[in-house]
Amino acid sequence: MGMMCMRKILKFLHSRYALAAFCIALEFAQIMAVFILLYKYFLPITVLEVIFHVAVLLYIINRDEIPEFKLPWLILLSMLPVIGAFVFMLLSSTESSKQLKKEFDNACQRIRPYWQDSECMERLEEDDMDAFSQVHYLHRATGMCCYGSRNVTYYKIGEEFHQALLKELEQAEKYILMEYFIIQDGRMWAPIHEILKKKAAQGIAVYLMYDDFGCMATLPERYYKQMEGEGIHCIPANKFTLVLSNIHNNRDHRKITVIDGKVGFTGGINLADEYINAVDKYGHWKDTAVKIEGEAVKNLTALVWLFWNVQSKKPMDYEFAWYIDKSSHGEKEEGVVMPYGDGPETFYLESIGKNVYLNMINAAKKYLYITTPYLICDHELMTALRLAAKKRSGCSHYYTPYSG
Repeated sequence: MGMMCMRKILKFLHSRYALAAFCIALEFAQIMAVFILLYKYFLPITVLEVIFHVAVLLYIINRDEIPEFKLPWLILLSMLPVIGAFVFMLLSSTESSKQLKKEFDNACQRIRPYWQDSECMERLEEDDMDAFSQVHYLHRATGMCCYGSRNVTYYKIGEEFHQALLKELEQAEKYILMEYFIIQDGRMWAPIHEILKKKAAQGIAVYLMYDDFGCMATLPERYYKQMEGEGIHCIPANKFTLVLSNIHNNRDHRKITVIDGKVGFTGGINLADEYINAVDKYGHWKDTAVKIEGEAVKNLTALVWLFWNVQSKKPMDYEFAWYIDKSSHGEKEEGVVMPYGDGPETFYLESIGKNVYLNMINAAKKYLYITTPYLICDHELMTALRLAAKKRSGCSHYYTPYSG
């Protein structure tokens, strides 16, 4: 047990996490040293420090943000008043994100013509007012539309998703788009990697995007260079920097694969062995995914295309229209599907994903089932769940948590 613990410590000390933590701690120590010197040798400046502290405190209290986000800052300010205020101003500055926001808005403008109102919304308004309200909200919040879908397949566990993904990747003929928060070499990633190399060698456009922070402990620092050498277009999204900055908050945790614009996968499953239970890292892991076929895949394509063109210095080779599969357009299906995007405040002005959950919870009439490996409810969600349980007697059985 002691040897295993020591190995974990040594592994951490040799990782990029340790270097990043050391550099940020060093910067924080420098900030503290400056304020200690100012306090010691320039006592009159303490008046300005108090004014600065109070101003930041009032700003945080009146900020349009949920209380759970404000509380850690208020605790920090109570323990280290002036230093905490300075760190808050540094990490809350929007200067480093303004360019990203501008690029995101420009990219959205280029694909907005392809997000026209569909007949699905009109049908929903007549058939299901609850579903229409949800779709209407998402349309106004994201600009995206709902579509009829040829087929939607649910995968209740990572092993099922993995096999389905490999099968669809083998059938790619035009392009493959992949965006994942975590990728790790192993039994899950190795066969996917081999297919991507093979498809790239066949002249198929392959784009791979992974989160640099999410993969800091799982991939080499310059893994994207290896991918590029194999003919795979690859970028580490939100590249981690060794300085205190709010740029590190621009993460979306998406897991998306799009194949030829015809098939799209999304859900909560990353590309690492614990997600298919090939290793027992956190016990038996249950997460889910879905495969979407038909016109609704266009929304998933748009999410990857947008984020790639915001993050990469080199945009994708073609305009958005090239990535749309037109063979399924105009199909009239009974089902309605609406993939949508959410993310940090840099790109989205509201917590869209959370609001979708609140809408569903508030619309529950008979029962409500929630299964998730991550359960972190804020006050607003807990209030909605309690109200749902009290509205109908059946709703007292709404909640079936799964602890990963």
